[in-house]
Amino acid sequence: MCGILFLHEKRPTTNSNQFADWLELMDPRGPDQKGQCSFTTDDGQFFVGATRLRISDPYTRSDQPFTIDHHFFLIFNGEIYNHKSLRKELIHSGVTFKTESDTETLIWWLKIHGASRLSELNGMFAFVYMDNKKKETIIARDQHGIKPLYFHNSHGTFITASDLRPIVAHPKVSNEINKNQISHYLKYQFIKRPETIYESIKELEPGHFLKWTNGVYVEPQPYTHFNSNKSFSADLFEPFQNHFNKSLMLHSSDIHVPGIMLSGGIDSTLLLASAKRMGIDISAYSITIEEKAWKTATEDTSFARQAAKQYQVPLHEYRIDEHVVDQLPAFFKSFDQPIGDSSAFLTWLISKYAKQNGSKILWSGAGADEYWAGYRRHALFKKYLQLKKYLPVGPEKITGILSQLTFPNINPEDSRRFWSSISPSAKSTYLQFASSDPYLPYQENSAGADFDLNDALNWDRNQYLISDVLALTDKASMAHGVEVRVPYLDNHLTSLAQSTEASVLLKHGAKWPLKHLLEKMDGEVYCSRKKQGFGLPFELILNARNTFLWDFFNQPDHPIFEFVENKQMERLKYLHLGKHIGSGRSLWALLSLVKWLEHRKNL
Repeated sequence: MCGILFLHEKRPTTNSNQFADWLELMDPRGPDQKGQCSFTTDDGQFFVGATRLRISDPYTRSDQPFTIDHHFFLIFNGEIYNHKSLRKELIHSGVTFKTESDTETLIWWLKIHGASRLSELNGMFAFVYMDNKKKETIIARDQHGIKPLYFHNSHGTFITASDLRPIVAHPKVSNEINKNQISHYLKYQFIKRPETIYESIKELEPGHFLKWTNGVYVEPQPYTHFNSNKSFSADLFEPFQNHFNKSLMLHSSDIHVPGIMLSGGIDSTLLLASAKRMGIDISAYSITIEEKAWKTATEDTSFARQAAKQYQVPLHEYRIDEHVVDQLPAFFKSFDQPIGDSSAFLTWLISKYAKQNGSKILWSGAGADEYWAGYRRHALFKKYLQLKKYLPVGPEKITGILSQLTFPNINPEDSRRFWSSISPSAKSTYLQFASSDPYLPYQENSAGADFDLNDALNWDRNQYLISDVLALTDKASMAHGVEVRVPYLDNHLTSLAQSTEASVLLKHGAKWPLKHLLEKMDGEVYCSRKKQGFGLPFELILNARNTFLWDFFNQPDHPIFEFVENKQMERLKYLHLGKHIGSGRSLWALLSLVKWLEHRKNL
């Protein structure tokens, strides 16, 4: 894993020392090695730099920037899990390798195939490849959006990086806040791609690449094209099990023992049980809540302990109490743009603890809910579509007995929220339910749009998963130089899920292929437990003797008031002071934005 930084200036203004300073901003992403080089061509000046976390082939021979004959250069963040099979093909074509790294496999793959076979890369990655003989540069990002990549392009200056901070440090890049994105952020907890928090910087979409040849720039374009045809076959279990087991083997490491972020839920426990059964050497990490007032908020600790004991895997418990808030300032400073999901803090804490224990690799269950219909809102939206033609339109119509109607296996609070989210269209209804605050005014464009259960899953896969779950996972873990791998996002696994009709994915309940496999390994208790999100009771934490977090409410010159209307602030303040249960998501999103603005102001 690495942080990568690339700069092209048609009219050079940057020197090596400046570039080194910007590269240093990504030191936490790659604490083991740092390198840069520069050269000048007829097209202008180029700088290429990387900070490296040594995972695959952890020797200096694979340090970056990686080059072949000083004509071909690669900076690369991530892992290519199928690089050994790609390497066999390259060896058959006559390539001789000098290292065991996926970096060398990738540079030869690109040297021979250019951008024509990017879709065959199975992994998480963002890279910049330069072929100085052809005067061609290729920049690409993995199809699931696991690794980030941002860029700025204007007036002869192109700069791309794994982090926003090196880009905005360039004097020709404006640091103007993207005000249009604040409402979306407060409602959904993340900035909507391809926008970022800065007006002048964009995010490269997953499964896309951009390039230029002989000075001609080509706009980002997709290299993956998913088949939109859906299968109604329910024969999912065997192909799921086969692809899942292969994914675990690909995500394992010959050098480092992965640690599973264990909650005792279906996703993480299935990773644990399957890896153990397959003979993969693993450990586990979990959060243990010591504060008595918070313990009733989650059952993760007891289930994580039970799973670790049952499958005989060492469990490292990170114990937290009310003093955990003392770590919030350092946490907020580590993010290059705000993400309003409170699970970012727990991921940050576990990654920090794992690094202290000598772990360089963690496994996450991210992607299981989005691809295998695991969220409560998926089952509720299925119910909504069945009842839609009988329902009055608008939340003000859902009154009396109807608003109290609940569904089997879904808690009353979710049912009430579902009814309050009913809107004129199916799309707006689902997005209201998926939002962190359904009462905020921001609305996605949904006029006249058909929106079914497949569309709902696609929104979670293409928006929430990438811009919330995977973004926070990357930023929180890389702040401590820890690589998080996501076995559920193997290309073959996600292709199977995407090609299956959504109704089939819910035919036997949420995530039924995962549950069936876990039950075969005596994991019934983890399949039947109540689903809980990965987080802490932040409405309790934020209201407990932590006034320093909320001082901004009494600071009229605070930058937050430039972006959030007073009436919104007053409503959130009311939720905060009134200690409303369920207000934690909205309050945390606001707090994350506030602290990010404060840190930006002090830079």
